[in-house]
Amino acid sequence: MPDSNTSLSNADASTKVATLARLASWLVRGVGAFAIVSLLAGLGTWWALFGGWPTYGFAQLLAVGLAGLLLLPAGVLALFYQGLRDLMKLPERLRDQLDVDKTAATQAARAVRPGPKQGSRLRRFVKGLWALRTAVMDSKGLLLRYGAMIRFITPWSLLAVLAATGATFVLSAVAVVGGIIRLLLG
Repeated sequence: MPDSNTSLSNADASTKVATLARLASWLVRGVGAFAIVSLLAGLGTWWALFGGWPTYGFAQLLAVGLAGLLLLPAGVLALFYQGLRDLMKLPERLRDQLDVDKTAATQAARAVRPGPKQGSRLRRFVKGLWALRTAVMDSKGLLLRYGAMIRFITPWSLLAVLAATGATFVLSAVAVVGGIIRLLLG
């Protein structure tokens, strides 16, 4: 019979996990919205400064470079958003992969057990080994993908996200003030 403290702490833990999941979902949506705001701020700043696309060759080259700089914060935030979305899906994907691995291990164990009309012991062993190899390779692909993603979560990448956030605030202010001035003068 479970004691009441254990069931209370399990309920408490599930409540905390649900709250954490809601906050994480809110964070992901907020970063996505902020990436869109950053894109609009970069485009608005471009419009406030230039109003259109230049027609001369060298000016076009400079315009492409400046447009790239103005849209760089949006790109950094979009990559961060994509990484957060992938991270949110990780538990579900791992759970699905564990189900696949469990099925593959069960099939491999069945293949190794002697039964009617299954061939020689060596053939059953090789068949079981092949089934386990397939399961391991599927898991390896999933783990390599998330291992590579975790490798890019460094203090420098988080600093880039903070810099992109600050740049978005500056670009937003320039876009609003410059847009108002452009509308009043033009």
